[in-house]
Formats: sequence, structure tokens, C-alpha cells
Amino acid sequence: MSKSYSTIIGSSVVADNPLTRHHAPPQPSDDSGMSTAIRNNNPETIDSNVLTAQPMGRRDLLLRLALAVAGAAALPSCATALPPLRTLLSSSTKRDSSDQLLDFNEYRRHDAVSLAAMVRRGEVTPLTLLEIAIARAEEVDAALNFMTVPLYDRARKVLAKHTPTGPLGGIPFLLKDLSVDLQGTITTRGSRLFRDSVATQTSTVVHRYQDAGLVIFGKTASPEFGGSVTTEPILHGPTRNPWNHNLSTGGSSGGSAVAVATGVVPVAHGTDGGGSIRIPASACGLFGLKPSRGRLPTGPAHMEFTAGFSTSHVLSRTVRDSAALLDATHGSEPGATYHITPPPRSYLAETRRAPGRLRIAVVRAPPYPMELHRDCEDALEDAITLCSKLRHRLVETRMPNGRLEDIMIGFGVVNSSHWATVFQSHENRFGKVANPSRLLEDITWNSIVGGRRITATYYLNALASLRQFGRRLAQHFSDFDVILGPTLGLPPAKIGTIGKQKTQDELLHAVLPYAAFTNLYNISGQPAMSVPLYWNAQQVPIGVMFAAHMNDESTLFRLAGQLERERPWAHHYPPDWS
Repeated sequence: MSKSYSTIIGSSVVADNPLTRHHAPPQPSDDSGMSTAIRNNNPETIDSNVLTAQPMGRRDLLLRLALAVAGAAALPSCATALPPLRTLLSSSTKRDSSDQLLDFNEYRRHDAVSLAAMVRRGEVTPLTLLEIAIARAEEVDAALNFMTVPLYDRARKVLAKHTPTGPLGGIPFLLKDLSVDLQGTITTRGSRLFRDSVATQTSTVVHRYQDAGLVIFGKTASPEFGGSVTTEPILHGPTRNPWNHNLSTGGSSGGSAVAVATGVVPVAHGTDGGGSIRIPASACGLFGLKPSRGRLPTGPAHMEFTAGFSTSHVLSRTVRDSAALLDATHGSEPGATYHITPPPRSYLAETRRAPGRLRIAVVRAPPYPMELHRDCEDALEDAITLCSKLRHRLVETRMPNGRLEDIMIGFGVVNSSHWATVFQSHENRFGKVANPSRLLEDITWNSIVGGRRITATYYLNALASLRQFGRRLAQHFSDFDVILGPTLGLPPAKIGTIGKQKTQDELLHAVLPYAAFTNLYNISGQPAMSVPLYWNAQQVPIGVMFAAHMNDESTLFRLAGQLERERPWAHHYPPDWS
């Protein structure tokens, strides 16, 4: 392949991608009741077989998940860094459906698992939670610009017709405005071309969110077609980081990251095709996990989304919310391209189990030369120290060899081909687009033009090269349980610094430090998570990333639960939004 990216395809690098001083988050005070409860826990005494991998219908699965969620909310030992309900709900503040006293300050002290338990007990209604979330959303959106498609009245009408009964029944929820559809609502994809595009069907994963009882009341910002590591589309304008309004939220799930970080919702939908969950999770101080390839459905519109690189899941404040949402949504669908083994027990149960002594590979650099920012080095050193304290075995090693142009250009070939296909499907549905370059950002349109030039042979060769690297990556770390490294190579970018590049090669140089680590696991298909353990001297969060073997989210959830108990982060809010 040529060394010049732009002369090959004239396309952008990624789609839905992105590619010390110790400053840890403040610890909850002992009067919250939670730190002491967690330290006194013995996770091994908790029944971890709440859900098994035995074949069952989705209704039975959701019923058993509801029982698991209820148990998690009731037991202090199952909780994360949130105050136990008995501390928050004294006899003097006891509620029933006719006496709603919940306000925003108390609302955001609970995660989704906890709020769902309150709904089931009649201590709060789904409508009350929805109105609190809407009020907060309007306040935050006015300052940070994270909401693209409000669906407030639609959500109110849904609740007027029936009360959600799933395991997460009544929890307000936001969808990313990209990659998934809700029938009858607009999906803009962050693009002027799709600003009025109404979905004709609902994505399978969205159906599963609804079956779990989530109340969808809006959609969140993404860069155009998800093709950047920052959320600054021309259509909606820049989404700003709640920790520092001059910084980017990351991308492409930047709007969802803002919603969770500021307490609008405890958990929100994201997609990750090259880091798009993990990058904004790092930039906004959240927990973000990319599941294994095939773990979540991508249909019916995209049965194979960007060659299997991209997947849905969520950004959350607590580990157990991420686990509960994965319990509610995982599993293949009819006609799925990829199939994967069901987990041995619920992911929610895994968050309460001790991980054992893990063998952790420590990697400090991607498989090609790149300088790591000091803040990211310090965050990694902090994580190494913490994991050593927890008696895990850490071994310094390196990534397998890989050529930058093979990996990043191959990524660009796959994504540009996908973008060209999306544009073609729009023209097939609505007719030929007049002056498309006026409706699409320059980078997107150049990618589409480049994607149209890619031959089937070139595409398959590029994909084969990526598959081979993914195989080498998985094989290289086969003797380890987990891989630890930076999430990003740089702290969050300043608004306006990415996306203004004049050539594709310049864009590659600009975005590579943000996606150089994350997109490796989209290529291999392995699960990976960004964990918020470190804040720099400017009090900007800097995440670290852990990856595991294919099909082994369970190990990541066990480790994440342990890290969260040791270093709670759920109540570390951005100063302007505390």
C-alpha cells in the first residue's frame, strides 16, 4: 500500500471511531454508609448464579434479570459506590406513589439499578423520574449542547399508556443519534443530509432496551456519521466537556457521555466502532465497555456493521449499570453474521465476584511509534500501582508488530466503503441528492467519493490485513487474562482543533493519538473497557483501558467491580455540575 493515505482513497480515517502526580477522585465519606459496607464485603459469599447460560426465551431471561437487579439493589454487598437505599430513605422520607418527594439531588445519587428498585417498591413513579431527567437535560443542553432529538412528549405518552415492567422499568434513557433507529423518530447521524430522516423500523437492540423497561426520551449528539474522535458536527455544533467547557467530550458518543456525566441519566446508549464508547468515557470520567464482536445485535438495518468492528452498548456512572444493561440486551438475532457463546452467569452477578489474582499484560505503546502524553503515562502508572496493591500479577510487554498504514488505511477502506453504502441507500430511498457536498462535511464527502473508488479486491485485501492483525493481537496475549494500557494517548482535545485539517493525511495525524489504542480491539473483536481511575492536575479525567479475551466480558466486570470498590468514582462530578 502507498504511504500516502489520501492518494489511496481520499477518505477519512475512521467511522464511528474514533480511533504524575496522583490526582484520584475524592473518596465518598464514611457517613455515606457505602465505603464501610463495601470494605466489609466478601464477594465470594454472594450467590453468583442468578442467571445461567441455559437456553431460555427472552421473556424468561428478562424475568430472571429483574430478580437479579432487585437483589443487587437490596444488598449493600452488591452495590457499587452509591449510598445504600436504607441510608437515603429513612422513615421520615418514606414515599409511596401518591407522595413523590424525589428531587434531582437525590435522583442522581442513585444508579439505574437502584432507581428501578425504587420504582418497583412504589417509592417513585417513572413519570417523576422522566420529568426530573427532562428538566436536567434542558439545563445541561443549554450550556453543553448534547441533545439532538428531544422526544419528551413521546416518552410522556408512552408512560400514559402503560407502566414499564422490565428489570430496569421506568429508567429514563437516551439513544445515540447514530447507528440505531426508533421507528417514527428522526435519526440525523449528525449530518445535514439526514436532518429530516424518519426511521421506518426499530433496531433490535432498541427493542431490547424497551423490553427492559427503559423510557427513551431523546437522542444525543454524534459527529457526522460518527467519523471523528470529537463531537463537533456542523449540523448541531460542538458538544462541550462538562469538566472543562473548552475541551471536547471525545467521540463519537460524546452527547451520551455528557448526559451521564452531568446526571441527566445514570446510563446512556453509545456505539463503538473504533473507540466511540471508550474515548468519551475517558474524556468525561465514566465507565465505558465495548463488548465482544457479536455480543449485541446490530440489525435489522445493519446485519454486519462496518465489517463487525462496531457494536452498541452504554456509558454509565457505575459498573453494575453497564452489566445490567448488557444482561438485558446480549444475544444474537435471526440472521446474525456473528454468534458468540452466552456467558456462564449474569454480568451483574460477575460485578460482585472477586476476580482472583489476574495475570495482566501492561502495554505502554500501540504497535507503531507514538509518543504518550505525560498525563496518560501518569494515569497508567496509577493503575499499575492499584492493580499491584490488589495482588494482580503485572508483566510489562509490547503489542505485536503492525504497520500504521496497514491498520489505519485498512480501517479507512472499510469505513469509507460503509459510508458510501449509507449514502447510496439514502439516494435509493429519496432520489438523487443535488449538490451533496453542500449537505455533507468535507471529510465525509471525500470519504464517500473515496469509498466509491474502492474495488471489491482492494476492500477484501484491506479487510484480510486487518483480520490477520486481529488474530496476531489475540494470539500475542493468549497467556494473559487482561491487557492494561492507556485509553487515549492525549488528554481531551480543545474544541475546534480536530476536523479543520485540509488533507486526509493531516486528519490521520490529528486523530491517531486518540484512537491508536482503542481501535485495536475493534479489529480483534475483543471486549475492552475504559475505567475512570485518574484525574490530572487540571481535574480533567484520564481513563485507562483493560481488554480481555474474546467472549470474556465476565473477567472485565469482575475486575471493574473490584476497582470500583477500591477506588469509588461514582460521585465525582464535574465542578460546574455538582
